[in-house]
Amino acid sequence: MQSVRISPVTHPETCGRRPHRFSFSRLREKVAERPDEGETAWFMDTIRDNKGWAVSLRSHYGALFCVTLLMLAGCSTPPRLSQSYPSPEAQQRADIVSVAQQMIGAPYRPGGTTPRGFDCSGLVLYTYQQVGIQNLPRTTAGLFRQTQPVTLDDLLPGDLLFFEINGRGVSHVGIYQGGSEFIHAPVSGKQVSVGTLDNGYWSRRLVRAGRLL
Repeated sequence: MQSVRISPVTHPETCGRRPHRFSFSRLREKVAERPDEGETAWFMDTIRDNKGWAVSLRSHYGALFCVTLLMLAGCSTPPRLSQSYPSPEAQQRADIVSVAQQMIGAPYRPGGTTPRGFDCSGLVLYTYQQVGIQNLPRTTAGLFRQTQPVTLDDLLPGDLLFFEINGRGVSHVGIYQGGSEFIHAPVSGKQVSVGTLDNGYWSRRLVRAGRLL
């Protein structure tokens, strides 16, 4: 059997960079008998390192057949993972919903605008103030007049839902959180909670949605 000496290899294609020299280790395996050609066996020499690998096939009499596959780190740019970030408006909307959710369980309090107690418009006022939106109207009617009407199909988290409860115009407001649900301070004796437009009581009393952002 003729011996083979494997020397460091320089890949011919360097993609505009300096050639990268490899020092390979070698593994030999017997892969096939070829008695019809008068040969005892073929062997596979595998030469590799952490930058790529090459395979050489040779017979007992020294004929060398090489298939070289070199995967060069220097010739390939690692894939960049795209990372998307929410827009400032989307982040602000998420923050509004987050603040409102943290107020769930706070008691209803007429005229209340703090976590010690809220009325419906007081909850809106407090929640929006926590994300930097100031100078909003204090009453539900004032919020209704200041918002831009939006359809239910165009609702976004953080939008407002206005309801007529007592038959005398808009008198209740909640903060839409998505999935037909809204956070509101209902009535005296209740707590800040989650309502849903899937409930006929609220869907029948909905006047419209409004947007402040």
